Amino acid sequence: TTDWASSVAQLPSNIDGFVLLTGGTDTVAVEKDYSATGGSLAKKMLGGSSVMDPTSFAVGDPLNGLGGGSPVPLGSTDSAWTSYVQGLESVYPAQPAGSLAGSLFTALYYNGMNAILQGLQKVNGDLSNNESSLQQTLASLQLSTPNGPITLDSNRNAVINSYVVQIVKDSSGNLAFKTIKTTTNVSQTFNGYFSASSSVTRDAPTC
Repeated sequence: TTDWASSVAQLPSNIDGFVLLTGGTDTVAVEKDYSATGGSLAKKMLGGSSVMDPTSFAVGDPLNGLGGGSPVPLGSTDSAWTSYVQGLESVYPAQPAGSLAGSLFTALYYNGMNAILQGLQKVNGDLSNNESSLQQTLASLQLSTPNGPITLDSNRNAVINSYVVQIVKDSSGNLAFKTIKTTTNVSQTFNGYFSASSSVTRDAPTC
């Protein structure tokens, strides 16, 4: 839909908060519509991974203080992340600075191609037998990435670090990201929070 104003208008005024999981122009539309109603994005909204993206900065100051989750450490001062950002943007400069390398999608595509290239090197380009050697190699690959180590579990789901990030004002008064919490080695069970027998509903598991 392009009419997010009518959806935003249905949010009760007495809610503790809500999670936004849109992306791109949809995210910008929802954030602008909600802030126009007088709602506080920083106090009432949590952003999903595609919401915590530089594209949302078009909303402006109402974003200041907004927190959310991300598989990449946006705004981190860790050397692996800053080297990646600086290296990528020295070849592919973007405005505002950091907006390309700081995108969730850029980092994850980078990681995916990195894994493929390392896998191909390890099997010397052998794609015979329906790529069986490459698949086995990728399943056991221990990948070092700008956002931390990545491995695959027995279901080929990624085990990765997860981050709580916040949109803040930098020293120049511009919107920027800050990583405020890191949880390492998060698996498909969310560190045991879910199990194969979990029955996931609106009310379970309890928060």
